[in-house]
Amino acid sequence: MALLPVSKKCNNRTFNWMAILSVRYDVREAKESGDRIHSDLWGPAQVEALARESYVITFANEAKAWSEIEGLRLKSDAFFAYKAFKARLLTQRKVVIKELHCDGGGELVNKPFNEY
Repeated sequence: MALLPVSKKCNNRTFNWMAILSVRYDVREAKESGDRIHSDLWGPAQVEALARESYVITFANEAKAWSEIEGLRLKSDAFFAYKAFKARLLTQRKVVIKELHCDGGGELVNKPFNEY
């Protein structure tokens, strides 16, 4: 579903409105564990946790509908959290990450991620 502008002419008058249209996106479905992992980084929180963590990173497996949440002290720790998550998936579940999706906020776009 998408909200799209629509324009129609009738008797030399133009009518404009917004309409909800069903739009089909050509996105392949994640069928196996690791096909698509969604990640988001949240913070800083106004109050730190007991371990002095003020950021939270989430990793959600789209195919299996399970998530992992990890507290971080610094925003820059996101790369190390991702590497640890990837290693856990490989060693404990024998799963390789094929796609990593984030919300486009730019939290996970930095030099260590780009070089990795």
